[in-house]
Amino acid sequence: MRIRRSPAPAVAGAVLTAFFAALTACSSGGPGAAGTQQPGVIDVSGSQCGGTWSVPGPGWHTIQISNQGTGGAEIDLDDPANGAVYAEIENTGPGTVNPISIDFGSGKYALVCLFSDASPLKGVTVTVPGHATGTPAVLPVTYNDLIPPAKACQAETETALKVLAPETATLAAAVRSGDLTAARRDWLTAHLQYETLGDAYDAFGHFDTEIDGRADATGVASPQWTGFYRLEYGLWHGQSLASLVPVASGLNNDVDQLAAWWQTQQVPLADLGRRATRSSRTRSSSSSPGTTTTAAARRSRARSPASPPAACCSPCCTRCSRPGIRGCPPSTPG
Repeated sequence: MRIRRSPAPAVAGAVLTAFFAALTACSSGGPGAAGTQQPGVIDVSGSQCGGTWSVPGPGWHTIQISNQGTGGAEIDLDDPANGAVYAEIENTGPGTVNPISIDFGSGKYALVCLFSDASPLKGVTVTVPGHATGTPAVLPVTYNDLIPPAKACQAETETALKVLAPETATLAAAVRSGDLTAARRDWLTAHLQYETLGDAYDAFGHFDTEIDGRADATGVASPQWTGFYRLEYGLWHGQSLASLVPVASGLNNDVDQLAAWWQTQQVPLADLGRRATRSSRTRSSSSSPGTTTTAAARRSRARSPASPPAACCSPCCTRCSRPGIRGCPPSTPG
């Protein structure tokens, strides 16, 4: 059995020295924390945005950004002349190193550091000489840029609601008259129109629940379940039209109230981009109890001469994945 001997005093002293040196480095934040920047790494913090840095010349280069701050930050590589963005690092955490890789063309570059709860910091301007082209910079969208499309969205939705309101009135009249075939046809026409109106992200508030809510939260027998899907359930599940008159009338009344309310609203500018991402979302895969039958009816409806003319609203409509949508101005192609 071999006995492990204690290290010689000189060796033990060297080990202790190295150990305490490591502790000192850790407690001071590691290499570069004392103001010396590591080769090839650009340090940023809440008090400075990059220090002095450079690239050898035009072409593809990668710069490493080290967050030496105490909080998260967004780091942008901008054109200092106009603020256009070449590249960005989102949500870089403290103590992390993240790369920015772009094709540096001839021109000027500057880092911009946006730390949480702090004013933006702009770093030094770096000039890449020559006449080479590289990755283009993109100007950020401003709120002023969004005002015209927001107004257009407001107007398009108002126009579409003016189409929807008489369609739900026609639907209610068909239910009152006891004509099941007409009621089913008019339900499909009105519901297709509603599905173009952009109710995503609570644009219609409580109206969407009343007009297009599902039975998941209440159950199919609850009087709190109203709107299109409640009426659909009755029309395709054998309920008498006389019992559905209050449902159809309530739907028409809710649509009229929505049309009046919408005229007093403003589309939040921050919602425009999010609505655009929902432009292809539809509800054709509804979980409503009448879905299977209604899907077949929709296919039949698509072959019917009564299908509305083809037209589709642009970015503000979040249901424009289907052709044949009415109520959009001719000047806004799909």
